[in-house]
Amino acid sequence: MTRNPTQVVIVVTTSRKEAENDSELKEFFECRETAESLRNTKRIESISAEDVAAVVLIGGHGCLIDFPNCEGLHKLCSNVWYRSEGVLGAIAQGSVGLAYMKNDRGEPFLKNKKITCMSNEEEKSFKEELPFYVEEKMEQLGVKVENQQAFKPNVIVDSQRLITAQNPQSSRQFADKLHQTIRQYAEKV
Repeated sequence: MTRNPTQVVIVVTTSRKEAENDSELKEFFECRETAESLRNTKRIESISAEDVAAVVLIGGHGCLIDFPNCEGLHKLCSNVWYRSEGVLGAIAQGSVGLAYMKNDRGEPFLKNKKITCMSNEEEKSFKEELPFYVEEKMEQLGVKVENQQAFKPNVIVDSQRLITAQNPQSSRQFADKLHQTIRQYAEKV
C-alpha cells in the first residue's frame, strides 16, 4: 500500500483575553463559517500521522497554556517528523509546541536545531501577564534561538523541513516558505 499524506494540520489556540481584546480575532470567531469549521474540528489524538504532510503551529498566548502539556500534539508532531518525514512549521509563540517533543532516543527534538520564536522584547511590549516568555523558555530548555530585531520579519529553515517564524510580521515569508516546502515534500512522496 502506498502512502500519500495530503493533510496539513493547522493548530490554533487563543486565550479568551486575546479574543476579547482583538477586534479581528473576535470577528473571526463570530463568523458563521468559522463557527461551523470549529464545530467539526478533530481532536489531535484522532489524527493519524500517516495522513499528514505537515503540522503548522500558529502562535498566540493560548499556546503558552495549551501546548506545553499537550502530549497528543507532541506525539503527532514527532510522528509526522520521524515516521512520515513530513514538515513542521511554527510561528511566534507556536514554537513552544516543538519544545516538548522528543526524538526516538528520548532526547529533546530541538536539540542541535536552530529556530526562531517570539522574542522576550516583543512579548514584554504587550504588557500582559504571561506564564513565561517563549524565548526565555526555549533557552532554559537548551534550544538554539536565533531572533532578529523585534517586530521585523525573521524566518528560519532547519533540516529542510522545520520552518519557524519569529512574529506576526513574518507571516507572509513564513507562509511562502511553508508552501514551497510542503510542495517539495508532496513531490517526493
